[in-house]
Parts: sequence; C-alpha cells; structure tokens
Amino acid sequence: WDGANFDFYADKWVTLAQNSPWNYDAALLNSKLATGRYLLLARSSDTAGNVQNSFSQGVSSITFYVDRSSPTAYIGVPAHNSSYRSSQLAGLGAIGGTAADGQASYYSGDALGPTEYKLWYLQGGTSVYFDGSAFSGANPEAWLYATGNSTTPWAKTLGGSEWVSDREYFIQARARDLARATNGAADGNVQDVFSYGGANYRRFVVDDTPPGVFVGTPSAGGFVSSLSQIAGTANGDLAGLKDEFSNGIRVRLYYA
Repeated sequence: WDGANFDFYADKWVTLAQNSPWNYDAALLNSKLATGRYLLLARSSDTAGNVQNSFSQGVSSITFYVDRSSPTAYIGVPAHNSSYRSSQLAGLGAIGGTAADGQASYYSGDALGPTEYKLWYLQGGTSVYFDGSAFSGANPEAWLYATGNSTTPWAKTLGGSEWVSDREYFIQARARDLARATNGAADGNVQDVFSYGGANYRRFVVDDTPPGVFVGTPSAGGFVSSLSQIAGTANGDLAGLKDEFSNGIRVRLYYA
C-alpha cells in the first residue's frame, strides 16, 4: 500500500500525522481492499533517530483477512422444472440443499450463517408467498431460515399439507457468511445473484390431481366388425404426461 493504491512493486511506509495515540484515515484504503489475506506492520521512530526494526506478532505485526465475496447456496430438492405430488415433498428434507463459502479457510470456526430460502407459487399472475407454515396471499415476500437455522446441509421440514395442488412453484436460496465489521458488528456478505434454473433458483410443480384419459375409438356402446386402432386423448394438466417411453399411457382390454 503506497497511500493511494496497492502496488506489487511498492515497499513504502506511510507516514501518519499523529504520534501516540495514532490513527490512519482508512476511507481510501477501505475502497481498495479486495478479498484476501493482509499483513499490517506499524513502526515508530524517536527524536534521536532510532527506528523500530523488530515487530511482534499481534502487537506491531497484524495479519487479518478481508472477505467481500458472497457464499453460495445450492438447492438439491426440488429439481428444476420437475413435478411432484405433495407427499413427495414432505418430511425432514422436504426441500433443502447445501451451501459453501470460498473463503471458509479465513475463519477459525464456522464461515456460514443460517441458509435462507424464499418460496412462492403463482396464481393468476400473482405471487403467493410461504411464511414458514402456510401459503397465503396476505403473506409478504420474505426470506426464511431453514429448519434449525441450518447452514450446510440445509433443509426445511414440511408435513406435506402445506402445498396447494396444481400450482407452479418457485424457490430461491441464499447463503450468508460471518464476516464482521472492524467494530465486531455482524456484517456478513449475502448472496444476491440468482440464476433462473441454476443452483439457487428453481421452478417446480406440485400436482395431486390424477390425469384424465378419453377414449375416442372405438366409441362407447358402438358395434364394430373390425378394429384397426384404439385411440383417444389425455390431459396431464400442469405436471404433464409421461412420454411413451415411460409408459405414460396404458390401456387394458377385457373380453366378456
């Protein structure tokens, strides 16, 4: 640090305007700090011309870390663009995933705070938010803690009855680290970038309504002398139908 910028080739002592106690106005320095490990040395000189040339770790030689990078939350369940019955999204790990912090090695203990999630469905173009126990149009948009304020892995326990069937749902997850301001106040970096269809932003469908099938050929109660095909239509609503390779539609024919 040369007083204005970090320079790989600079090896400069910055002279302060005070003796003791001393203070360095770090406003400019703060704007230049990037995520990483730093070494701070402080020395003094007296009126006789003696200059301090030895440094004590933790006294005149300080190592500290700057963390300005956000951690990342990942959603494991539900999967993007997948369809579920409400019973499949119930239990201890009804929804959940993991979180990670690239700067975890900077911390002596846990690097992550509780992971948060936001969950809602669309109804007529309007978002209906989850408040931790139920979906309601009166609920505000809100970030919620996972069960037990879990960090990684994180999960939300649900009974299954919270889900409203035949709805298109969306979920986002975000992570927060435990970085602090110099005064010790919590000032963690919070994930604020969400990529639709990516690790922390998913769309899914909850559908408890069985699909319907209509038989068009042969007609009900009809008399035929030959039958070249059996045909009809089917409707899977929001969840959609399985394709033919997944046994999406089956027929069973009886002779009486």
